[in-house]
Amino acid sequence: MKAVHGIQPVCVCDECHLMNREMLEEIRFLLNTHLDSKSPMGLILAGQTELWKKLQLQAYTAIRQRIDVQSVLNHYDRSQTGAYIRRQLDYAGCGRDIFTDAAIDAVYQYTSG
Repeated sequence: MKAVHGIQPVCVCDECHLMNREMLEEIRFLLNTHLDSKSPMGLILAGQTELWKKLQLQAYTAIRQRIDVQSVLNHYDRSQTGAYIRRQLDYAGCGRDIFTDAAIDAVYQYTSG
C-alpha cells in the first residue's frame, strides 16, 4: 500500500494483555510478510502493564524482537484529569463546564487517572 499510494497502514490492537500466545503469534505473522524487506504495516499493541511482563517471557521472544518502541503512559492526577475533560469538551464544541467538581472526582476515582 505504501508503494502504491504512499501511505503506511497501521493496525492498532487494544487490550493486548488479554491476548493469549496464539493470538499474539498471529499478529506476528502479519508482520512477517516482508515486501521489499519492509513490514507491510505498522502495528501498535496497547494494553495494561501485564502485556510487557508477558512479552518478557522466553515464549514471546520472536514477538518482542519486532518491537521498535515501547512506551508507558502514566496515570493523570486529579488536576490533569479535570483539565483533560475540559479540553475534550472544548474540542467537541461545548463552551461551558458541564461536569461538577464532584463528577470529575468520580471520573478520577473510577479511572484511577
